[in-house]
Amino acid sequence: MLHRRKASRRRGSVSILAAVLGLVLIAIAGLAIDTAWVMTARQQLQRTADAAALAGAARLSPSGTAQGAARTAAVNCAAANTVVGCCPNGVMLDPNPSNDPNGDVVVGRWKVDDATGANVFDPTDPAPNAVQVRARCGEGTLNASVPLFFGSLFGQATSQGGRPAIARLAPPDDPLVVVLDPTRPGALSIGGSVNLDVGSATVQVDSSDPCALVSNGAAAEITATRVRIVGGSCAGNGTVKGSVVTGAKYLADPLASLAEPSTLGMPDLGAITGGGSYQPGYYSGGIDMNNGTASLAPGTYVIGSQSPGNGIRMSGNSFVDATAGVTIFLQNGGSYSAGGNSGMHITAPSSGTYQGVGFFQSRSNSAAFNLSGNVDFDVDGTVYIPRAPVSLQGDSGRRFGRLLTGTLDLGGNATITVDGSLVAPTGPRVPCLVE
Repeated sequence: MLHRRKASRRRGSVSILAAVLGLVLIAIAGLAIDTAWVMTARQQLQRTADAAALAGAARLSPSGTAQGAARTAAVNCAAANTVVGCCPNGVMLDPNPSNDPNGDVVVGRWKVDDATGANVFDPTDPAPNAVQVRARCGEGTLNASVPLFFGSLFGQATSQGGRPAIARLAPPDDPLVVVLDPTRPGALSIGGSVNLDVGSATVQVDSSDPCALVSNGAAAEITATRVRIVGGSCAGNGTVKGSVVTGAKYLADPLASLAEPSTLGMPDLGAITGGGSYQPGYYSGGIDMNNGTASLAPGTYVIGSQSPGNGIRMSGNSFVDATAGVTIFLQNGGSYSAGGNSGMHITAPSSGTYQGVGFFQSRSNSAAFNLSGNVDFDVDGTVYIPRAPVSLQGDSGRRFGRLLTGTLDLGGNATITVDGSLVAPTGPRVPCLVE
């Protein structure tokens, strides 16, 4: 009798243990099912955010406009993507026209942070090139939470959250600064506290020398997505705010096939020596100014080095206004030297043979191109000096669309900005995910 009672108690204990284990197994299975369910939803939200960001970036224009079209494209793309549980009919996004940084669709710029050297998304930049999308579900969003099968057993009946993505409208990988000399040590040299800023674009150094890039100032910086060097770098740590790629592929001169202008049949108009209005033509005596403003009408100006033989020399308060669509071609024997508070502004032609080229120094002209002091020199378009050394010194900031030079020596305390203005890309701009 005693034996039967002990056996009965054992069977009861086993039954209780089996029931507890059964509940534990059910809970584990339920947790696994809910976890897989939530992970699937997150993956689908990420897929939606990626696709919507790419769709939005694709509608941005290269100048950063068309933001409304970018928001609409992102919203429509998200609506075509479903997510289990929360969004069986598509993910809803708020287009966020006020561009709240915490919104579903945010337009901004993907760029290098000057302080850290890391790429960041800046929703306040006035020239946006990227779209950030947050595909979210749950409280405070336009989409329902993801219901859980067994979550109520643990006091949580739903799951909420979201996944972000950033896509950038990327230009073709055309460097905005190309240093063309194939062998020179220090082909790109940067010193003082100068900052060469190409934004999110690329710098290319074609020299195969082990020290093709050198820095001579602790505060000198290059701000770029990357600096590609055929040879090597001897620049200090922190000089480049972006990545440095050594042993890169050689890049041929992108304007090697551009014909030099001929003076055949072109009138010889002497020299530009002071203020006044000037017409396109051949100026065999060059530009030699120490005062006044010379206004250049649209067209091509061939600058020679006959008497007075200076090529281009500017000093004092002289200024050349060539903003009407001008190409200045420095033919022979001269160099650009300047001093005082002189300056030159060039806007390259928007069509024709020299479309996008503002300054072109002959390939047979190896005379140095020198800027120093407070010289003001801005070019919307390309500065093309393929066979000569270029030296930009002083404390005055300068801006170019693109720089193609033989060698490049930068110094002083200024920021030299190369922003791609009036430079036609060699291929289409394409959206790409960056985060």
